[in-house]
Amino acid sequence: MSDVSSWSPEHDLAAASERAGVEVRTVSDLSDLDDARRVFDAVWPAGDGSTQGPANLMRAIVHAGGYASAAYREGEAIAAAFGFLGRHRDEGAGWHPHLHSHMAAVLAPYRDQHIGSALKMHQRVWSLDHGIDTI
Repeated sequence: MSDVSSWSPEHDLAAASERAGVEVRTVSDLSDLDDARRVFDAVWPAGDGSTQGPANLMRAIVHAGGYASAAYREGEAIAAAFGFLGRHRDEGAGWHPHLHSHMAAVLAPYRDQHIGSALKMHQRVWSLDHGIDTI
């Protein structure tokens, strides 16, 4: 039996990534963001041939403090997540920052393998590391 009192978000991420057999990492340069865009476009293809998220726009949002990640297996991006910063009113406490989790996608052949959980755990660790406690 494990002593869960010492578990942390980082531990949860490591366990989820191992269970899913992926490496989840933040992406910020245009080529890595293009990996994420390809995942989004494969999961949600646009009928007019456009893209779900142009890499240059995703890069601008990441540069402004947003979040983008991809899950890789054997060097191939098979899932991705994307979010941007927002804020909401706390009762009596003014404005509070949050991460708006805009998209999370897993390519069809890799679904039901706990990859989405690994993506969301990565998002959680990233948010906490950036002082954001609400997603």
